[in-house]
Amino acid sequence: MMSLQDELTPLMTANVDAGTVKGLTILTAGVFVVGEMAGSGVLALPKAVVDTGWFGIVMIILCAISSAYTAIILGRCWIILQNRFPLYREHVPYPYPAIGYEAFGNPGKYIVSFCVLFTLFGVSTVFLLIASENIQSLFTGGISFCAWLPIIAAVLCPFTWLGTPKDFWLVCFLIIKTIIKFHSLDLIMTP
Repeated sequence: MMSLQDELTPLMTANVDAGTVKGLTILTAGVFVVGEMAGSGVLALPKAVVDTGWFGIVMIILCAISSAYTAIILGRCWIILQNRFPLYREHVPYPYPAIGYEAFGNPGKYIVSFCVLFTLFGVSTVFLLIASENIQSLFTGGISFCAWLPIIAAVLCPFTWLGTPKDFWLVCFLIIKTIIKFHSLDLIMTP
């Protein structure tokens, strides 16, 4: 049980032993964030801004603020879990469902798991569609958009078998290099 003094300790100075936690390094996590933001941002952001005008810029700023606030709240929740439950001081493969479980029990865990999986499915579907459309526009050799979709899915499927991001961090470096190269060659179309 935590004392009142423990409850009043600021979250950022809470005593959590980071030496026992296994996971991504700051550099690897940063590379993943840069790869994600550069990849999806370079592909989708210019057209989205042109289509929405000034309202789109306001929406981007509001979404960025909302994402930053949500990240801070989730970080604080995780620190609270680590302080209250020693089980979470070790590596936890599914931290969001763990937060949901400790907040609302099994229903919270299941709802959070569903939301995470639904989001991952939706995002991967959108990226497959964007990739198929882009490859079809590059290769005008008669292969349709619908035919490219299973080809791209089959090529990307083995990467999903690698497990955790620390198993394929090199792929992120290659993606960032490819995006920079395509952008320098003006192969990424901007409006």
